[in-house]
Amino acid sequence: MDNLPDIYYKKEWRELYSQKEKDGVPREYILDCKYGKIAYPYVYIYIHDESYYDIRTPYGFNGPIILECNDKKKLLEEFEKDFNEYCKKEKIVSEYVRFSPWFKNYLDFKDYYNLKPNKKTFAMNLLVDDIFMDEISSKRRNHIRLAIKKGVKIEFDFEGKTIDDFYRLYQNTIKKNDIKEYYWLSKEFLKEHFDKLKGNVFLANALYDGKIISSSMILHYNKQMHYQYSANDYEYTNLNGNSLLLYEVAKWGKEHGKENFHLGGASVSEDLKKFKLSFTKSEGFDYYVGTRIRNQK
Repeated sequence: MDNLPDIYYKKEWRELYSQKEKDGVPREYILDCKYGKIAYPYVYIYIHDESYYDIRTPYGFNGPIILECNDKKKLLEEFEKDFNEYCKKEKIVSEYVRFSPWFKNYLDFKDYYNLKPNKKTFAMNLLVDDIFMDEISSKRRNHIRLAIKKGVKIEFDFEGKTIDDFYRLYQNTIKKNDIKEYYWLSKEFLKEHFDKLKGNVFLANALYDGKIISSSMILHYNKQMHYQYSANDYEYTNLNGNSLLLYEVAKWGKEHGKENFHLGGASVSEDLKKFKLSFTKSEGFDYYVGTRIRNQK
């Protein structure tokens, strides 16, 4: 499908991230009718001996989304009717949906799901005239200038050649921040990103004296760009390498026609929230998850 709005809707994405769900099978529901088109990527999860299943959206932000529309009211009514029948046929018991904060598709489907707010995500607006002056706070600009003055350099790796360095730094990040097991990443899984998402993923590395001190996995597709994973050598925190890294990635995104650079959420750390907010004048996007029981019995 050519008109997908974000990498989280790609077939390769759900194939890759179905691995994060036990017994998960990547699938997609498509409604294509005279009122429009809806796409809904999901992971099919076996839960019961009689072959019943739960479904959840693959890691990231997606959920059912309207791709084409002639009559929204009738299109959504058709979705409700058709997807109910689909769930009966496929023995789907319940759904867990991570809606997209920036496309706000939870608003279209609010009458069909139990919505729960899950704090905010943050993003840089890459459509401003000058990212450095129009989006980034004065304090963060000083940190970026300081990183440059101290000799930090930024390099992009579009082939995954520095995966080993990223993996090493990520292990430090897991230990320091007590990151839960769901977010642990194997080296093989990281390498798969460059196999399955080739052309839509790269590593941004901050170097000091030739050594990688910060590294981030960046995703991009269509008009959206994402700060997916980040890892740091905490002995070099005073060099502000991560600040310079994010600025250089934002510049790359703007040069390549991206509209937003999504920095993710910060639900567990007030310091992380302040850090991300220093890169944008926005107060963030509301993030909702949705649930629905399709087979009450």
